[in-house]
Amino acid sequence: YNSWLLTKTIPSDKTYTVILPKGFVAVEEPRIVSASAGQITRTEASTDPYSASPFDPSSEPVRMISLNGLPAAVSRIDMSIDEFSEELGMEVLDVIEYNDLLPHGRIVPGQVYYRRPKRSKAQIYYHTVEPGESAWSISQRFGLKKDKLLKMNRLEEKDPILATGRVLWMKKTRPINVPVEFHPAENSGE
Repeated sequence: YNSWLLTKTIPSDKTYTVILPKGFVAVEEPRIVSASAGQITRTEASTDPYSASPFDPSSEPVRMISLNGLPAAVSRIDMSIDEFSEELGMEVLDVIEYNDLLPHGRIVPGQVYYRRPKRSKAQIYYHTVEPGESAWSISQRFGLKKDKLLKMNRLEEKDPILATGRVLWMKKTRPINVPVEFHPAENSGE
């Protein structure tokens, strides 16, 4: 979650915000923590697993972040793709392509949108589908191209309904002789 952190300790020269997975299980929603002078203090658990920190209502409408080692942005307000592209200083078609969007869609507040192409492989091997997740939301969460996610899991439809608890392969294609696995969502394993 924090590709900028290259050591096991947080520097003490200023206050840093880092994202850590909840608990000690490998796959949970990140929560925000702040470290000042090497001391970690927990803030309230974020309901938005993608935001780097809560938005200040007086701040800019779009916050630039880094997620999955890729430059990304999160909007504080509902806006069109055209307005979002203008805020980012990007071409509309690039925003659409990098994020697997439909041309006349809307930008959802609190959702991550990438400013560079997503990867062909995720940084994790497997992901267990949680309630309400779609192929698109999983691809956004992990910085993985949606078409690659579908191909690796032998899914044919453009945006199939994914059963909660289904284990998705995130780094390589599930072999044809390996059956689809299902696990309880609360024990999803990345």
